[in-house]
Amino acid sequence: MPLKKFVRNSVNLLVALITAGVGVGFTAFPGAIYGTGSVPDPVTDWEIIRLKTPNFIPDVQALLQKKIQTFFELQMDDGKPFSDDDRFNGSKGQTIALKKFLDFDLNGTWAKRGSDEYYVGMGKSAYVVEKDISYFTLKQACSLKFIKMLAPTLDISEVSTCRFLLKPDGLAPGVEFTVQRFDNHSKKPADQKFLSLDPSLGMPDKTEIQYNEKFTRVLGIRTVKDGAVIKNYYAQPDGRTLVIAYSLSFIHNVPPGFAGGPDRLRKELDLQLPPTIDRLNAAVE
Repeated sequence: MPLKKFVRNSVNLLVALITAGVGVGFTAFPGAIYGTGSVPDPVTDWEIIRLKTPNFIPDVQALLQKKIQTFFELQMDDGKPFSDDDRFNGSKGQTIALKKFLDFDLNGTWAKRGSDEYYVGMGKSAYVVEKDISYFTLKQACSLKFIKMLAPTLDISEVSTCRFLLKPDGLAPGVEFTVQRFDNHSKKPADQKFLSLDPSLGMPDKTEIQYNEKFTRVLGIRTVKDGAVIKNYYAQPDGRTLVIAYSLSFIHNVPPGFAGGPDRLRKELDLQLPPTIDRLNAAVE
């Protein structure tokens, strides 16, 4: 499988499933650690606004005008994966985001890491889709047909209700992911912390949680331990829906310098995010 096609397939899944509200989020990307060549600038009528903090307040009026706000950060310890609590928690000035993002560590991976070391990928994106809030149901999120529409080049199958498998393909790893959605009437204590991530927007109408695990190795090299994507959906007066997506990934290996380094993740996301939103907007299911 050509490296360029492998990179594109990995990233198509990554971005499609962030934007649509189903799937593996940023954690799929490390499957493309062997990609080479430069990443072209996106050609799109969407405007991408890159921000330096995940605490940004979504500019809803701008987002209604085909703008996308994004934040992505790959936390490292002097260029290496984290192995120390104090450094991870920012005593070296590494980040202001990590404490908040640890709420998304659904499996307690960091606390249970033992001798494992991780790069920590954190992302947030905000955009508006041309769909009413009623479109985003659990049935839709768990529809294999819908997922394949968003990622048509990838081999994805249903394992069980709301659980899916992306099969390994050449240098791209396999991964399993589960999806759940709930509305803001949920009384479960575990759900409550996800309902106030952006206080300026009030309570989201719907929330989706997806957990990503069982990433396979590539050429014997570990790719990702696990990760999660949390998406909040806010109904807009004109019938559209504002989506705010957060992601946390515990990554074993990242793109090497000759392949663009960690910045390649952001560039690939910028390239694929707008067309994936367009596919969602065009969906009829």
